Amino acid sequence: MKIALLWSGPLIESVGGVERFVCEMANTMANKGLEVCLIGCEGKEGRPFYPLDSNVIFKNLGIDYHVCITDKLKSMIYMNRSKRREMREYFCAKRVSAKLENVIKEFSPDIFFANDLKSAFALKKVLHSYIPTVYIMHGNPKHVLNDCPISLGVLESLELVCVLLPDYIDVVNDILEKHNLKSIQMIAVPNKVPSYEVCNSRREERIIHLGRIDSDSKKQFTLVRAFGLIAAKYRDWSVHFYGPVDRNNKAYLEDMLSYIKSNNLDQQ
Repeated sequence: MKIALLWSGPLIESVGGVERFVCEMANTMANKGLEVCLIGCEGKEGRPFYPLDSNVIFKNLGIDYHVCITDKLKSMIYMNRSKRREMREYFCAKRVSAKLENVIKEFSPDIFFANDLKSAFALKKVLHSYIPTVYIMHGNPKHVLNDCPISLGVLESLELVCVLLPDYIDVVNDILEKHNLKSIQMIAVPNKVPSYEVCNSRREERIIHLGRIDSDSKKQFTLVRAFGLIAAKYRDWSVHFYGPVDRNNKAYLEDMLSYIKSNNLDQQ
């Protein structure tokens, strides 16, 4: 069986969570004897940061999956603002799909795993692909689907949607009902948590959070507040955050640091 994985976001030399997921998924499937092709959408050369099995085929479309000025100009003929935004995404997907179609013809996958809604949209609504497609939703549906520029009607054309938590199935159903869309096939598949035989010999009690500072999906402030409730009782424990922060979340980080200082948590 031939498996194709598609991700429209950064992949080459990028260290994000989805990037690691798609590389590990490709490796796992290849180790099970499946033919696997990982497809990236970036206008630069290189390889993914995370290692790929030698049996995994990596194809980069050589084009960024981002709305460009040409897409914006084409959409200006539409008077409705929402329609303009939707058509910008369509024109963008159409440019990418021209490259994607060549890879599909070359590899001839039996099934697609789309790791974002843009990828699913390009496959089902632009190329009108009949290849069974599973959409893996990396995040809370409230953030992924609400105010999404991609027409949510693409969800109806998918064979399966994977969400991270069982509760997210109800969230997706509520969003579908709100947009008058029919029900879809869904399954909850959580992210794996690796276990390591070798433990840190340093006997320090630490809680470590790895990931970008983000108020919408990561919500590190929730961990800070929760730890604040028990910090006095567990003086030998500490919390450590490792990850970047973009300009949209600098105020969120400042609020969190202010809370830490005002609640005397800065030593933990």
